[in-house]
Amino acid sequence: MGTASVRVTVVRAEGLRNADIRGMSDAYVVVKAAAMGGDGGRKKGKQVGKTRVVDDSLSPEWRETFLAAVKMEKGPAAGLCFRFEVLDKDRFKSSKLGSAEVVLDSAMLEKMEGSDAEEHVLAIRDGQGVLVVQIAVISSGLDAKKSKKSKK
Repeated sequence: MGTASVRVTVVRAEGLRNADIRGMSDAYVVVKAAAMGGDGGRKKGKQVGKTRVVDDSLSPEWRETFLAAVKMEKGPAAGLCFRFEVLDKDRFKSSKLGSAEVVLDSAMLEKMEGSDAEEHVLAIRDGQGVLVVQIAVISSGLDAKKSKKSKK
């Protein structure tokens, strides 16, 4: 197995909950990526990006892109999981507005490889609103032998 390269763009959120007493939420998103093992289990995710804070908005727009390189696992249930944590920046610590996930199994990774970015509208769990992201698979990392043969 190789390393998957995926471009993730956090586009915007809509209808976030207001977590501030004065004004509106000051939202940002932390993006984490994790390989899913051949048995379907998830590895601990690593942070691949964090957007800037958008002050006083319940519908923030970021349009920020991050590149994730994740070492793939072997097995029929191999894939990737992207977790998006939506947070409200406060003076001393951040509070959670919710989270969302995109799970790409091996078949989806291979299908998306080399194609244009696909847009995903995700319901925010443990909160309210939606998060819009775009994902483009540059390299699935699933079959290193196949990739080497195609370059010859």
